[in-house]
This record gives sequence, structure tokens and C-alpha cells, in this order.
Amino acid sequence: LGSSLINIGFSYNEQGYYPQALEQFSSALKFFEKADYKIGISKTYNNIGITYFHQGNYPEALKMHFSALKIKESLNDEIGMASSYGNIGLIYSNQGNYTDALKNYSLGLEIAKKYNKQGLISNFYTNIGETYYHQGNYSQALKTDSIALKINEKIGDKQAIAALYNNIGLIFLDQKKYKQALDVALA
Repeated sequence: LGSSLINIGFSYNEQGYYPQALEQFSSALKFFEKADYKIGISKTYNNIGITYFHQGNYPEALKMHFSALKIKESLNDEIGMASSYGNIGLIYSNQGNYTDALKNYSLGLEIAKKYNKQGLISNFYTNIGETYYHQGNYSQALKTDSIALKINEKIGDKQAIAALYNNIGLIFLDQKKYKQALDVALA
């Protein structure tokens, strides 16, 4: 029942019906808390955090993601912890708190590397690259985006490859390196 409520909430969230999503997640949370089902509680906190993020309520989103992280730590769910670090990093990045964003992305990256999760490794490098880009640290942004690009070419993630070409092109464009930006755009 709790999982079904999460799925319904997720569907509402994807459609932008955030109050309805939160209502479903709250019902799921009550169900999981009554059953003392830690994994379900953690997943629900994560989904509530994502919903608050979409609403721009970053303090509540962080609260939920840190609550999910705490449970994942108690369960020694390292892949889940990596996911939480990524969500926390994204919120910090959107707030312009790039130091804490990079810290959380780096923690998640280390876990992803430990388990050789190539897609997750690429996501962290991409997020780190975007953070460096927003800081104006173009050399580090290019370096991390290039690492992510190589991983995605290896695993064949065409959507991620296209996004990374876009990111790299924007880096060149911001530096007024128009030929390199055009070369990337035409790649």
C-alpha cells in the first residue's frame, strides 16, 4: 500500500500537482512509520524532498533529504546515500552554495566509484562540471564534463552525451571561444 501511494504521489509530482503529491507521500509516510519500515520511510522522505525542491522550498527539501540520508546511513545503504548526496548537492547548487554542493557531489561520487556505477559516476561528474561552470571555473568544468562525456560515450547514453555537448559549448561560448563552441555544436 505504501509503495502504491508513493507511485501515485510520484505521478502527481511529475504532472506538477505538488499538493496532491505531498498528500499521497504523507499517507505513505504514515503507513511506513506504523510498520517501522525504514526503507519506505527513507524513500518517502526523498520523494517529499523532491516535491519541495520543485516548489522552490529549499529549506524543507534539504530537511527531507537529510532525514532520508540519516536513515540510509543507519541501514548502510551506500548507493542510497549517494543518491541523497546528489539531491542535497543539487539543492545547494540551486541556492548558489557551490562549496556545499561540491562537497556533497564529491561524497556521492566516491560511493559511485566504489560500486563502479558508471551512470551515477557520470551524473556526479556532470553536476560537478555544472557547479564549476556557475563558479566561472571553466577549466575544471571542461575537465569534469570531459570525463562525464567519455563515460557516457562508453555506456551509450545519447541523451547525456547531447547534454554534455551543450554544457561544453556553453563553456566555450562564455569564454568567447566561438570556433570551439561551434565545433562542439556541430559534433
